[in-house]
Amino acid sequence: MPDITNFLENPWEALPKTSPHILEDDLNALSQFNKTPEKLGWHTELLPCPFLGNYQKASIIFLCLNPGYIETKDVVDYNNDYYFQESLKTLTMQSNTPFFCLNPMVNFSGAYIWWTKILKRLIDQFGWKRLSEKLMCLQFLAYHSKTYTNPPCTLPSQSFTFEILRQAIKDQKTIVIMRSEKLWIKAVPELKDYPYIELKNYRRPFLSERNMGKDNYENLIRCLKC
Repeated sequence: MPDITNFLENPWEALPKTSPHILEDDLNALSQFNKTPEKLGWHTELLPCPFLGNYQKASIIFLCLNPGYIETKDVVDYNNDYYFQESLKTLTMQSNTPFFCLNPMVNFSGAYIWWTKILKRLIDQFGWKRLSEKLMCLQFLAYHSKTYTNPPCTLPSQSFTFEILRQAIKDQKTIVIMRSEKLWIKAVPELKDYPYIELKNYRRPFLSERNMGKDNYENLIRCLKC
């Protein structure tokens, strides 16, 4: 399997390490439409999260919408040095714990609480370390917001995420759409005819047989055992 870092230029390596955390190319794209992150409700005082996980090792790709925003939790996460440093490593795909939000060391974080809740059955069966290697999450938009607002154009950072998804389709990875099926298919039309898995209840996106269907859930288990 090709290493995507060899042929895809990762724009997140240029992310400012001080607030506001927004790529210059994204800001330039928005300015053409007289838009700002503030007008769109994006919290660029926090580090963005375009993806979690290691593409090379992951066999299952989750497609989400964007990281949410809860001030009482997200500000605490941002101010924690370990969480901040792991977030930076994830952006450059250099973390030793690819899906680091499953690590009990960040059990204070909103991301840990959310992911361990929806992945509880799989964590109980395989352990968080195994899942950290086998899972990857792609966010349609990397920036935090309380409610989602679609950007007026495709941002350069989104284009990078869409290329990762296209490669996942070529590599025939298992793809689970957790949110916004229509947006993902519009952005990456190749996905339409791909045998992806869609959750029955995206508001309660538990990874379970009930929410995925028996055959899909069994396929997920097989992927995690490989």
